[in-house]
Amino acid sequence: MTSKLPPWKIRREAARLGQQILAASERITGPLKRARFARTRAANTRITDGALAGAAKVAIFVIFQPGGVSRSVHDTCRHLARRGYAPLVVSNGALSDADRTTLAALSWRLIERPNFGYDFGGYLEGVQDLGRLNRAPDTLIMMNDSTWFPTLANETVIPEMEASTAQFLGAQMFGRLDGPNRKGRGPMLGSYFLMFKGAVLGHPAFTGFWADYKLSSNKEIVLRRGERALSDRLIGAGIPAQGVFTRARFGAVLDRLGPAELHDALRFAICMSPELESRRAAHCALPHAPGPWADEARAILGAAADAKNYIGSVPLVAIRHMGMPFVKKNNEMHYQRGRRALLDALDEGLIPGFDPIVHAELERRVGARSDAGRRSG
Repeated sequence: MTSKLPPWKIRREAARLGQQILAASERITGPLKRARFARTRAANTRITDGALAGAAKVAIFVIFQPGGVSRSVHDTCRHLARRGYAPLVVSNGALSDADRTTLAALSWRLIERPNFGYDFGGYLEGVQDLGRLNRAPDTLIMMNDSTWFPTLANETVIPEMEASTAQFLGAQMFGRLDGPNRKGRGPMLGSYFLMFKGAVLGHPAFTGFWADYKLSSNKEIVLRRGERALSDRLIGAGIPAQGVFTRARFGAVLDRLGPAELHDALRFAICMSPELESRRAAHCALPHAPGPWADEARAILGAAADAKNYIGSVPLVAIRHMGMPFVKKNNEMHYQRGRRALLDALDEGLIPGFDPIVHAELERRVGARSDAGRRSG
């Protein structure tokens, strides 16, 4: 007997199918949309010189804040500046006068552009602006506001990237450089936070990618043509690459956790499969101890991480034990549930040093937490 799909999964698949259908028509509509954007771009783009000085390190920070710019975005700009980066903020959409004034005080350059092309449209705008200014940074961060960052007071991801010998880095790598990977694909660096250093910025693989990039506002195409293709092109060209947070690192952290920490991680884990959720709940109810109980706890948490990105499915391990200073804003169901679980963990004081402004924005985003009681497992 087949089980009935939950409504959220039906909605997700319907939206995905719609994007795929629209992607199929992109061959005809794409050139027309790009031509229209090119004709109107200059008239609809506004560039403001910010109050901060330029620097050898630049961060292209792409934002989409149609309801007004949040305080956490201001704090991201401040944090980048403290790390020595000149923030080049690209807003996919016009800003209010008040938001423009505030962001200009926190940035080196501020660009407002039409919302065309998602994050890669904003990244391309930033790259082109650097070209127009004839600026060649030593280090370039590309990031967007699809995550809250930094969520932890002791954020170390930027120093770790800077200390690496790799030239193309991401906060998170999906897949492995040494393979094998699912569906025969190569590894991919998540485009929500990337760093490029040294010679890669002048490498034909990097410059050619942006010269050739064709804007699209179809999510499926942006994922394929932007995030996936950038990694394929640069890694395929032999550019040394590294992901700071990987599935292997997640597993190594799990191996170091004791029974009490594993029990907390299980309580706040998100298992979208009914079978895995039943296994998680039943195991939570057992006395936690080293040996077989701990091994099974690690297996459940590993399965949750393999099924869905651990930044959302195992948030306590990702943030507290791995030190990931990010929380995803994605509206997929496991991320929504992960944010509720994260707030429950914060209520128990399990994540020291969590940013209070992000905490407050999470509370407003999540609202009522009717399932909080299950965390007592």
